[in-house]
Amino acid sequence: MVLAGLALGCGAVAAEARPAGWAPAGGVREQVVSSPVVAGGYPGEAPAPGGCVAGPYDANKSESALALRPGTEQLVGGAKAYFERWSTFKAQHTVSFAFGPGGQASTHIVNGFDCVTAGTQAMPPSWTNVTDPNLAWDLEGRVHQIALPFNAYWGSVEQPNGDVVGIYSDDGGRTWQRGNGGAPIQPGPNPSTQSSNYLDKPWVAVNQVAGHRWANHVYAVWVEFLEDGGSRIWSAVSRDRGLSWSAPTVVPTGLALDEANPWPFIAVGADGVLHLTFVDYDGETATIWTMRSADDGRSWQPRVRVGGTRVIRSCCLPGTHVHDGVVEFLAASPERPGHLYVVWERYDGRQLDVQLVRSSDGGSTWSAPMTVNDDGGVTDQFQPEVASGPGGAVAVAFYDKRGRCPDAESVRPEARGAANTCIGVSLQAFRDSGDDLARVGGNARLSRALWDPEMPRQLRGGYPQVACEDAGADCDDIFIGDYFQLAISRRNVSVLSTSTHYPSGVTADDGRPIYYQQQILHTANRAALGLRPPG
Repeated sequence: MVLAGLALGCGAVAAEARPAGWAPAGGVREQVVSSPVVAGGYPGEAPAPGGCVAGPYDANKSESALALRPGTEQLVGGAKAYFERWSTFKAQHTVSFAFGPGGQASTHIVNGFDCVTAGTQAMPPSWTNVTDPNLAWDLEGRVHQIALPFNAYWGSVEQPNGDVVGIYSDDGGRTWQRGNGGAPIQPGPNPSTQSSNYLDKPWVAVNQVAGHRWANHVYAVWVEFLEDGGSRIWSAVSRDRGLSWSAPTVVPTGLALDEANPWPFIAVGADGVLHLTFVDYDGETATIWTMRSADDGRSWQPRVRVGGTRVIRSCCLPGTHVHDGVVEFLAASPERPGHLYVVWERYDGRQLDVQLVRSSDGGSTWSAPMTVNDDGGVTDQFQPEVASGPGGAVAVAFYDKRGRCPDAESVRPEARGAANTCIGVSLQAFRDSGDDLARVGGNARLSRALWDPEMPRQLRGGYPQVACEDAGADCDDIFIGDYFQLAISRRNVSVLSTSTHYPSGVTADDGRPIYYQQQILHTANRAALGLRPPG
C-alpha cells in the first residue's frame, strides 16, 4: 500500500523557527511495507515441544529496524511479526523487508529459526521466538544482523533459553545465512527457560569507511542478565564479513549494572573508531555513558559520562498501558571523524521530552543537552532515534502525542478526539557544520494520520489481538516496539515505524478489518526538510 505524498510544502527555515500547528511535512511518501508471510509458529497460550505448525504471520508487526546501503538509496528493514491470532500471547519471529528498484517492499521471514524454514521441530535449531531486529550493510552489499532466538519462558518448553547468532543476507534481506560455521556467537547460558540468566538486546554495526584497514568488519554487542539480578554487556567482532566471529568478551564498564536494561548501542565513526553507549540506573535516575574502541573492538577505553536523565521504571507511558522502550540512542557521522550524537528520553514527573547532545572529539566531551521537541512540554514525546548522513545532515525522529486522536474506525470510540493519546512520528532536522549543530526548521510531522497504540481492541477466534509485552489475555503492558529507526541518504530521510491506522486484510469476529500494528515507511525529501543534498 503506497499513499500519495503530502502536498503541503516545508522549505528551509531559519534556525530555531517553529512551524504552526505541527503541520504535516511536505515531500513525504507514506508506505505500508509489511505483509503476511508463512512460516512456523506456535498456536496456543503456552508453546510446547512438537507444537510448531506452518501458518501465516499476518497479525501485529512492531519494533522497526532500518539500514541504508552506503552510497545508495537502497534500504532494508526488519520487525517483529506475530503469528496468526496469538499476538497477545507473544508468538513472534522476526521478518525482513526487501525493497525493489521502484521502492516496492516484500516481507520475508528471517529464516532458519522457525520449524518450517529450519526443517525440524528440534530445539535448537528451531526456536519458539525470535526478537530484537537490527540491521547494517557492509560496503560490498551484504546485510548483517545479530539474531536473538529464544524459547518461551511462559510456555512448557524446557529447552535452551536463547542464543546470540550472527546472520547475513546477500540478497537485500530476502534470505539469511548463519555465519560462524552455524554455531552461535554466544550460546545461551542456561538450558532452562525458567532461568533468570539469559541473553538479550543485541545490536550490530559495520565499519563502512571505504579504504579503512578495518572496512567491512562487523561488530556486535548484547546483554547478559544474571541470576543475581545484575547484568553485563558482551561484544564480539567478525573480521571476514560475518563468516566467523571472535570469542565474545565482557565490556569492562567498571560499573555493577543492575537488572534494568542497559540498552547497549554501537556505531562506527568516520575514522573507524567503534563507539558504545549504555545506561546505568540509580532508582529513577539514569546515567548515559559512552565508551570507545580504537583497536577494532579488541579493547575499550574508560567510560565517559554523556548525561543524566529521569526515567520511568514502570512499564508504561504516563497514564497509559503502553510499554515504553529505549532510553537512549547513538549515531556517528559518516563524514566527520569524532562527531557523535546521542538522544534520550527525559521524564519530568508528568510527561516525556526528547533531548540531544553532540560530541566533536570522539566522545571525550559532550555539549549541553537541548530539548528537541517543540510542543512546549505539555505532551509525551518518546522513543527518540537519531541518524547522521552525508552533507552534515543529522535527524532525530520520535513518537509524538501532541495531536488529538482522529474520528476514525482505527481508533477506539472512547479515544476519538482525545489529547495526548494517539501517536504520530515527528522528525527534527539538524545540520552539523563542523563547528556547531544547528536546528533546521521545527518539528515536522511525518505521519499522515495519528494512530491509537491501544488497538487492535478486537477479537479473532475469540482471542484479543493487542500485542502484549507479557504473555497473557489480560494485557496491561501493550507492546508497540522498544525502538524504531531512520536513515539519511543523499536524497532522503527515511523512517520505519509502527502504526495501527491502516486496516489489515484479516477480519475480526465482529466482521470488521483488524487494525493491526503495521510497518510504515516514511520517505521525506531532504530538500523539502531544508537539508540541502550534498553537492
